[in-house]
Amino acid sequence: MSRTKVLRRICAALAFAGIALLSRPAAAQETDGTAYNAMMIELAPEERDGFSRLISAQPQPARQAIYDVSDALQPYEHGIWAALLVEYADGQGGPSLVDFILALDKPERARLAGLLSERQSWSWAALPVFLRQRPIEEARFATLQLPDLQQDAAFDADAQIDLFCRPTGEAGERPVRIMSGDECLKAWDDFLVRWEPPRSVRVVRGDMAGRNGTENAWWQLQLHQKGRPVDWAKSHICGAVYIGEKWALTAAHCVADFWPTDFGRVDIRYALHDLTIAGSSVEIAAIVKHAGHTRSGDSGDIALLKLAAVPASRELKAAGVPDREAARAGYPPNAALLVSGWGYTGETDRTSNPKDKFGKPQQTSRNLLVGEVNYLPAAECGPLLRAGAVKPGQMCAYSAGQVDSCRGDSGGPLVRKAGSQPPVLVGLVSFGEGCGQAGKPGVYADVGFYERNGWIDSAKRKALGIDRQIVDLGDPVPAARR
Repeated sequence: MSRTKVLRRICAALAFAGIALLSRPAAAQETDGTAYNAMMIELAPEERDGFSRLISAQPQPARQAIYDVSDALQPYEHGIWAALLVEYADGQGGPSLVDFILALDKPERARLAGLLSERQSWSWAALPVFLRQRPIEEARFATLQLPDLQQDAAFDADAQIDLFCRPTGEAGERPVRIMSGDECLKAWDDFLVRWEPPRSVRVVRGDMAGRNGTENAWWQLQLHQKGRPVDWAKSHICGAVYIGEKWALTAAHCVADFWPTDFGRVDIRYALHDLTIAGSSVEIAAIVKHAGHTRSGDSGDIALLKLAAVPASRELKAAGVPDREAARAGYPPNAALLVSGWGYTGETDRTSNPKDKFGKPQQTSRNLLVGEVNYLPAAECGPLLRAGAVKPGQMCAYSAGQVDSCRGDSGGPLVRKAGSQPPVLVGLVSFGEGCGQAGKPGVYADVGFYERNGWIDSAKRKALGIDRQIVDLGDPVPAARR
């Protein structure tokens, strides 16, 4: 699976001046020319012919299904939807994406569009890839029904998936491609990991970096979808943090969907506060992610990025990884820490919720925000989490003022900084149960843990030997066990 390619947007003047000039195939004119134009205007010029041919080849009901989904998407998502349809037009033996939406009624298509809007655009491809392996019935269940059923504590999702994956296939429609039970379970696992909105944290109730005495946080990096986006919010993937030379760290879940073909599509931006400014960027040369992280809430939510060059900037500062003695000593309760990022800024009960508690739509923050939180020991944090415990390699931070990280802050830094002393990186934004809610701490990857056990050093050695590759790496085996 490759991430949907970055779409180059056309400037607003061209959108208004040229919309009437886009030629439509006769098939498109029979239905909704407005929806067709909304998709065409957001495609790069070289992508339009492929989409026009796709639309011309569809019967009228299929064209209408395509337009129904597009109509319910947000601005700047219509072109992404069109490109996805073209890229996955061939179901490769299974149902295609067009087959799937044709099987949905109009309200279901609108619901699907809402679910797509909640997710980063590069994760949309999880659906057509799943359709190549499993039948439409299961895809409908996974996308439209499972989220609601999971609100019921008595519902056993694993049992239902096991039923779908019976080797004999008694339950439901048989897939075109016959799979073993283990293959089926893997297809489900892969889909759920990639489709689930990241349980990341944004800086809720934070202050703008560099304003009125607020820390500049020049160690903050942005994992960024390359191209020429008009919509800067859609090009934002995750946060990351510079740790010196050609190295950066981010959360493993931020690169879980990364494939070798994506090295030319995603880069790192640095020395940046305002996302609408181009800023400076550097290519990613290799990725080493922790092998133990497979889904949200797992420990091991850490990945090392090897940069193609040492970033050149007087503003950029490295956040130091804690030395092993300091990491072993830990931090005093309520130690003051700084979290930063461009994520959502409103209080909400779920990090994936596109609206805050007042019903106001949320999006990526244009400006880098910084907030102060306090270290919360594992013994105090565990009972406040749904899982009931803090896992090895995780740590918690909390603020009585409900400052918190949120969706879009994932992979970004949690640092300890005293006065003019260099910042010490203590954590990476990992996940949370809601954003900015009273009694709900944020959970971070404990950087000191991975320095202490040697994972960061091992990852650097592994990265030095690879180029434009993504590899998994487990925790080093202690010398006594070798």
